[in-house]
Amino acid sequence: MDSPSYSILETKILQAVNLIHELRRENEKLKHELELLRLELNEKKREISNLKQALDQQPSPDLTLQQYQEREAQIRSKIEKMLAKLEALDIPI
Repeated sequence: MDSPSYSILETKILQAVNLIHELRRENEKLKHELELLRLELNEKKREISNLKQALDQQPSPDLTLQQYQEREAQIRSKIEKMLAKLEALDIPI
């Protein structure tokens, strides 16, 4: 082989070496980003778990509605009793 062939080969090898270095840097950068995203994902999973746990501890809407209806019935009953007592007093208004 003559000298220009060696020069071309050397240039190609240097380009390949530079590309390898660049790809390794990019690979390290991507590994770091991946680790950050994994940490963020784990944090989000913990948040979801905490929110699900808090939601499970909340009374169901049906139960709450039932409680309000029962409370309304109790109040209505008390008001009717008070009105009956007022009517029994037979006070003219």
